[in-house]
Order: sequence, then structure tokens, then C-alpha cells
Amino acid sequence: MPQPKPLPPVELLREYFDYDPDSGVVRYKKPRKRIRVGEPAGNCRPDGYLKISIDRKNYMLHRVIWKMMTGEEPPVQIDHKDRCRSNNTWSNLRAADPAKNNQNKRKVGKFLPGVSQSKRCKNFYARIVVNGKFVYLGMFGTELEAHAAYKAASVSYFGEFSSYADEISSSPCPVPR
Repeated sequence: MPQPKPLPPVELLREYFDYDPDSGVVRYKKPRKRIRVGEPAGNCRPDGYLKISIDRKNYMLHRVIWKMMTGEEPPVQIDHKDRCRSNNTWSNLRAADPAKNNQNKRKVGKFLPGVSQSKRCKNFYARIVVNGKFVYLGMFGTELEAHAAYKAASVSYFGEFSSYADEISSSPCPVPR
């Protein structure tokens, strides 16, 4: 996995920007071309993350926030707990390794996450990937039963990084500014 580019010094970030940890909004402290003091900083990328330009270089806003709050270079990956890429409230950000970050993403497919259907008997089975290996969770009569087993195993194996740890609401992600 490629390493993200290093961020500018924390003193420079704090000189240019103000960050409100409760709202997740970063605002300009110094005027720039066509930008006034107090305006929200950052633009939304097509993938939903917010980016910010500092000295003609683009950075992910959540990484800038991490450095402003901790004073340290951010970890390789920062997880948005609620899976909303534009929600940069401090309570929503946490350090993660790739495996943990992968657990907190929306799953897509024909069946519910962790569920497949047996071709021979038309029952449903559940399995989960742990440390790159499949763990078989059992055969079930319905897709919902198999998915319930997957959810329980996900919480058991991945704890707070499981998509189901808090049964995160499926409310849509707020559109930034």
C-alpha cells in the first residue's frame, strides 16, 4: 500500500486553519485569492472525501485534521466510524490498519453481507474473512439467519471496527456545505 505524502508542519496548518471538532468544519484563518477569513475550507471529491489545497498541493482533509489535533503525522489509514467520508467530526475519526478499515465499509452483492447460497440444497451459508482466510459459520434455512450469524461473528472478530458494532444507522451521509 502506498504511503500518503507527508503533510506540512502542524504550526503551518494551525496558522492557516481553524478546526471545530464538534462540527468537523475547517475554516480559513488567513485570506487567500477569492477566499475570505472564516469561509469553510475543502472541496468534495467524487468519492465523497473532502480535499484541501495547501501551497498548490492537495491533501485529504481528514488527514490534515488528524495532524492539527494530535500534532503528529497521521497513520496510513484513518477510518470514518459512521462510514460517511465527509463527516470529519473528531469523534468520528480513528486510526485504523487496512484490515480494520476494510471491515467498516458497506458490502455490495446479490445477498446480504457474509451470505452465499448453496447450489446443491438452496440453503444459505455464512462465512467471514479473518486474517485473509475464510471462517465457515454454518448453513441456515434463510438468508436472514445466515446474515445474523455473520453480524455476530463480525462483532466478535472485529469489535468496534465491525460495521455492526453499534448497528450504525443507515441514514444518508450529509452533503458537505
